[in-house]
Amino acid sequence: MFFPSIADQYPSTKSLELDSALSFVPETLRTLLNGRFVGKETSRKIAAIGQAIVQAARPRAVVAPLQLGLAVQAHHMYRSQFLVDTLHGMGFASSSKEVLRFEKNAADSVAPDTLVDDIDVLDMTLLFAGDNVDHNILTIDVQSKIPVIEYRFAKHVRQTIVFNDLPTLINCDRTVDVLWELSLNFKQGTPVWQGMMHIIHQGLEHPGQSSVVFLPMIDLYSGDKTCILSTLDFACDLAIKHNAPPIITFDQPLYWKAAEIIMDAPQSSPLKSIVLMLGGFHTFMNLLGAIGTLMEGTGLRNIMEVVDGSNAVQNMMTGKSVQRAFRGHLLVDRCLNHMVVSELQEDDSQFESLVNQAEEMYSSMVNKETSLESAAASDMLDKIMEKVDMKRSDLSTRSKTSRLWVIYQKMLLTSSRG
Repeated sequence: MFFPSIADQYPSTKSLELDSALSFVPETLRTLLNGRFVGKETSRKIAAIGQAIVQAARPRAVVAPLQLGLAVQAHHMYRSQFLVDTLHGMGFASSSKEVLRFEKNAADSVAPDTLVDDIDVLDMTLLFAGDNVDHNILTIDVQSKIPVIEYRFAKHVRQTIVFNDLPTLINCDRTVDVLWELSLNFKQGTPVWQGMMHIIHQGLEHPGQSSVVFLPMIDLYSGDKTCILSTLDFACDLAIKHNAPPIITFDQPLYWKAAEIIMDAPQSSPLKSIVLMLGGFHTFMNLLGAIGTLMEGTGLRNIMEVVDGSNAVQNMMTGKSVQRAFRGHLLVDRCLNHMVVSELQEDDSQFESLVNQAEEMYSSMVNKETSLESAAASDMLDKIMEKVDMKRSDLSTRSKTSRLWVIYQKMLLTSSRG
């Protein structure tokens, strides 16, 4: 009788299927067990008992799929080492040590490493996202693990943080937002901001598909700076190997600690090359909270309570209810744009014709007669945007209140473009 010998790798999930489980049992053993069982459905019993016999006969050379699967499932559902070891003692499952060993190797097999070549920074972007995780099965790999580097607080005095001026970003899609600002002045009905952007961008060529790869995990408390330092060092080393800048995002608590670590690192350290970013969702949430704090006491809360309840508005003003807050701010922004455009139409006779041309362009874009690129490059939209910006600048000089609402609109524009 021939017993298989496969202890160098763990079985896949396909090996738990009935046909694969039966093929794991030697043919002579299957024949022997087949003559001992009666009934219609005996295949599963033959596979289970057959693998138990194989595992008992060669405990160090074989990892039986059904026994390992039962042990992992029992450990995952009940988190009981006593239960797993009891089943193992009866010969029904693998040991708890084998389960822990499997957990430490699961992450790497589930997430294959797709970073095999250098990253072309003009064609794609490599972004690392660090976060804490509650895991039961997937942990760090034994052979490909992250080296844990102890963090020691720097004794030198920190240098003053200097924020350099960022260059102005030029984006041609900014002109398309003018259609949204004019939407309430169109004669035809228009959807909300999300609906308008969806209609305008519908049918465009997809820029590409993102690929998500799970990297090994560190079995440490996420708030420990040793854990954060190990994450930064691992991501930085991996990015350098693939000829890409190390860009790492964290949530707010981890982001602040990571910033302190990078700031305290020596100038010659590779950590200085890291582009540290706050996660997109947390950035957006903080921006909405900042807008709500800035506009507290201006009547914005009362305006929003016309549409939403007072409890909901409280979460909207603090940025906790992100989707509802963004939708409410866009409604207010739309009304403010309508007031600015209406005043422009009264003061400038030529502006009325520009609004009509913009409405015709929007209709042609909806009917797919005009492309987004040609609309973004339109001189007519540039003229409208210039006149609207000049009008806002004039309004901001009238009083501090009007200036505050203009700043409010600029912050909403920033949030919508993010």
